[in-house]
Amino acid sequence: MYNAFPLAALALFVAAADLPSGTPEAAEGGAKSCQIWGQIAGAAGRVQEGLDIELTGSEKSANQRVRATANGNFELRAVPPGEYQFRIVDRSGKVLHQQTQWLGDKPESVLLLVPDRQAELAGKYAVSFAQLQRRTPARAWKAFREAHKAGAEGDLTRCIQRLEEALSIDPDFAEAHSDLAAILARVNRTEEALGHAQTAFRLNPRLPEAGANFALLLASLKKYPEAEITARQLLNGSYYAPELRGVLAISLIGQKRNLGEALKDLDQSAVEIPFVRLLAARALVENGETRLGLDQVSAYLRSAANDCEKAELQAWVNSVQSQLGVE
Repeated sequence: MYNAFPLAALALFVAAADLPSGTPEAAEGGAKSCQIWGQIAGAAGRVQEGLDIELTGSEKSANQRVRATANGNFELRAVPPGEYQFRIVDRSGKVLHQQTQWLGDKPESVLLLVPDRQAELAGKYAVSFAQLQRRTPARAWKAFREAHKAGAEGDLTRCIQRLEEALSIDPDFAEAHSDLAAILARVNRTEEALGHAQTAFRLNPRLPEAGANFALLLASLKKYPEAEITARQLLNGSYYAPELRGVLAISLIGQKRNLGEALKDLDQSAVEIPFVRLLAARALVENGETRLGLDQVSAYLRSAANDCEKAELQAWVNSVQSQLGVE
């Protein structure tokens, strides 16, 4: 049974966004010293108070568990460089989401995206008419399941190898293409990821994560016209709407058109994925809309910013306000 990987392309999209160019360093003494911090975002019905973040790695001394704040923010103590697994655990002990991420020796920001339950189920059971007419060989499914096991254990190299093995057996294995796209995005092999996401979407347009990853990767590579077309097509469905509205907003901003529509989509996306406001701020500033970019960073500061990033964000806001002559 197919069990989709998380939307790793979103993490790539976010990682590529930093603050708008010209961001000053936070004022000395004003910044909180943090090593690992982040935010839970995603399905509104599943992001709730009382969620814990678990971090596990090869060294037991690095393992830790913390309670996220009401708006989904969390902070963890420093750990040795290596690959770690993050888990979001609710009050009943159920794991809502898990993902593997490399943590280095510099401060790290982590986005944990809780998928919509309907989208998860649709990913498991999406079978197109074309798929009913063909049969994926058992050897390909075996390699696919081994890839998932490797991914759950944090071994992304073995995960990629097994997915590639599955595709060597069955080149039209849509689920393997989709998962390989997500994993390649996580290791910054972005162009390769885009190719696999596009193939997965072509082979099975009803596979929700395939289309969402394709749209997100297009936007992350600034292929804005194609990202817009794909996002609009997918928004006719009922899955990953916040992510897709974020893609649509960024794509319109990047093309310098339909700004009113872009801001409306942005507001809807930010309800579940607040960080999208920083993505929009960068795009707006790059396109000469500095005042609107300032509005987005200010809104993020008021509603969702982690204490670990507030000083740097506020320093940027103060600098831009001074340049624009506003308060």
